[in-house]
Amino acid sequence: MRALKRSYTTQEQKAEAEVRMLELRLRETKQELSNMIRNGKTISQTILQMEGTINDLRSTLSPIDALPSEILSQIFAELCKDEIASNQKPSPLILSGVCSRWRSLVIAESSLWKHVGIEAGHMDSNESTSYAQLIQLFMERGRRSQQTLTIDDWSNSSD
Repeated sequence: MRALKRSYTTQEQKAEAEVRMLELRLRETKQELSNMIRNGKTISQTILQMEGTINDLRSTLSPIDALPSEILSQIFAELCKDEIASNQKPSPLILSGVCSRWRSLVIAESSLWKHVGIEAGHMDSNESTSYAQLIQLFMERGRRSQQTLTIDDWSNSSD
């Protein structure tokens, strides 16, 4: 009986030792995973920065990017001049979405934001909210220019 009890105790001790060893390995593995995740995030950020730098450098290779800012601003002004209402995005919004340099130029040039035109015919509540935000944006960015708002209402016209 003593031998059986001793054998059971020895097996129990071996099992407990193995459990402790596995728990230690589990903690170490979890820590290693945590470190890998942290390193993965750092690597992902580095990749994004590198891709951004590559895109910036590629854009400097474009012939239009060699133009001085003053000339680009004049081109933008000509493009945005007397823009009429349409279902398309207004030119300043399109231009500001091309690249960071153009965005900076377009936002800095308040005269590009002096006219906003919208078509109000058959407008639903989502569109009216969108137009209100658009008008607010143009008012903020065109603050130093005399501004005009054109609202075309085609809902009552007969074809």
